[in-house]
Amino acid sequence: ERIGWRKEAFHLLVFATDDVPHLALDGKLGGLVQPHDGECHMNEKNEYSGSTKMNFTALIPGTTVEILDQDSKNIIQLIVNAYNVSFNVSVDARGCPAPGTQQRFTIKPVGFKDRLEVSVDYRCDCGCTDWTQANSSHCSSIGQYTCGTCRCDPGYLGARCECQEGEAGSMYLTTCREAEGKQICGGRGECSCNQCLCYESEFGKIYGTFCECDDFSCARHKGILCSGRCAKRREHCRYLTLQIAESPLYFCMCTK
Repeated sequence: ERIGWRKEAFHLLVFATDDVPHLALDGKLGGLVQPHDGECHMNEKNEYSGSTKMNFTALIPGTTVEILDQDSKNIIQLIVNAYNVSFNVSVDARGCPAPGTQQRFTIKPVGFKDRLEVSVDYRCDCGCTDWTQANSSHCSSIGQYTCGTCRCDPGYLGARCECQEGEAGSMYLTTCREAEGKQICGGRGECSCNQCLCYESEFGKIYGTFCECDDFSCARHKGILCSGRCAKRREHCRYLTLQIAESPLYFCMCTK
């Protein structure tokens, strides 16, 4: 009531100073141990009168600190930058409603009366689901081939429906581990019955019985993997160092 803010007004505080910053516990060192009561404490000259009685107030949430130009010409831009924010919102649907259903929800920033109304249209089916090949050869003729994957008939499993349920499923998983205690397919593939199907990677090719090999982990020289060696072979790279004029040179060779 001392400042005269309207009920629905934004409370914008701009404080400019050329004084040295205060550090934590400065107030207590000066004998100001009484916590602030949250009141304004402005006198008839609109000056704060509680600086020698109560401890400094904590920074208001959302406060930003900027450097003011000597002529103060950038003060407007500093305020605009403080309130100019961007954010991303991710929303997950917990279910698939009936076709044609539309939902709305509101996004409201804390401390502002403005809000954003968002309308959501659900699309639970991919475009490729309209085309399904029954008893496809891609699925060992015992499953439906849809969107690049197999939906196996009851009693069958595997990426290509090549296995039957109950046929030593634990044994299939065991054969997909390089050693006891290690991840299935090295964590870089899926175990389909008794073999690993390695994931695709944007960095290169993942291969091997347990997906333990790839063509992108070895160091490159001038953009070429292993200096151009081992590019089409499975051997690992080994570096040999030659000391010439106190400058090491690295060569990549193949080892079996």
